[in-house]
Order: sequence, then structure tokens, then C-alpha cells
Amino acid sequence: MRKVKDAGTRKTKIKVSGLARLCDVEWINRIKPDYAAFIFFDSYYRVGMDQAEHLRKKLAPEIQTVGSFSCLSCWLIAELLGSGMIDAAHIHGDCTPEEMEQLRRMTDKPLIKTIYIESPESIRKAQEYPVDYLMYDCRDDREEGREQYLKMLFEYGPQKREFFLSDRLCSMHLKETIQSMKPYGININSPIEKRMKRDPGQIQQLVREVRELEAV
Repeated sequence: MRKVKDAGTRKTKIKVSGLARLCDVEWINRIKPDYAAFIFFDSYYRVGMDQAEHLRKKLAPEIQTVGSFSCLSCWLIAELLGSGMIDAAHIHGDCTPEEMEQLRRMTDKPLIKTIYIESPESIRKAQEYPVDYLMYDCRDDREEGREQYLKMLFEYGPQKREFFLSDRLCSMHLKETIQSMKPYGININSPIEKRMKRDPGQIQQLVREVRELEAV
């Protein structure tokens, strides 16, 4: 499976979700995460195809674009990947490994699958998905709940797939989590909104914390 082209020698990749406006492109180009994601499902940050194409042209060329989808519309996703509008596809909704295999046969571009941690069994089953990366998250907003699921993931041990961690899981102990679990990347989404608007300052702070670890 082909991976998204690497951005230099960075140890931990950074993906920012919810690119929706020209002002988003401006600060994304300043902060320079490795990936920026368009949301194509029902969300405050949902964008249409024409809007995504317009924003993509304004994005710095070294930043990879990801399309986020809530369901598995294989033909649409494969078409967007083939056209170059997006460099990778991120599937959030429920689908089986067998259903993902259909999309896998239609494209060699990178695929990401969100996995909500519920038990060690949910982590084990995640290894069956024919994707390039997993993205681990949880549905618990309580700090003790998030710590519990993060510990569960840590104790599971080595994984078959490289993986992203959601900021919901790791922002509490970012440095320790990156150093101990060595994720492929961090997905920045949940803690960066103020009254339904992105907070570039908070995003920049998270990016800075990750980048500082690379200099150690």
C-alpha cells in the first residue's frame, strides 16, 4: 500500500481537521501541519466539492489533503483520490473490514480508519482493516475515561498498522504519550473550537509542543 509522501524527517505527523474557509487556509499555511482535512459529512465544517477544490489550490503544496467521510461511498472516494483533489481518505463511520476491502481494491492511495476504543477486543479487531493507518479515538469526554482508554491502547502492545491518536485521547499528556506510544501522527480536532470557530492559537500551541519533541 502506498503511503502519503513524507514531509521531511519529522517523527510525528500532524493532521488538522475541518478546513472550511479561506482564513483557515491562511493560518494552516503558517502553521504547516503535515495534513489538512476536508470534512465531507454532516458537520459544522462540512464543505462541498467545489469549495474543497478552491481551498486546496490555496493550500501550501507540501501540506497533504485528506478527505473525511462518515460512510463508505467507494466510487466517490476513489474518484476524489484519483482526481488528486485529496491525497488520502479518512473513513469515520461504521463499516466492516470486508467493506473496506472493496475500496482498497479501487485505489492504492492511503486510507485511514477511525476506531473508537471500547475494549481490548475493539483494538484487536481494528487490526483486520485493510488500511494504511488507524486513527484511535474514544467517545468519553471525561478525563478519567480518556485516560482509561489510552491506557488500554498502550497495554495492548505492538500494532500491525501505524496509527494516529486523536487529540481527545492524548492532549492531556501529549509529551508522555508520544514518547511512550510513538504514534505515526496526532489528529487535531476536538479541543480547538471556540463558539464553533477554529482557535488557531491553540492549534499552533499543540503543533509547537509536538515539534519541540522532535528536537530532543
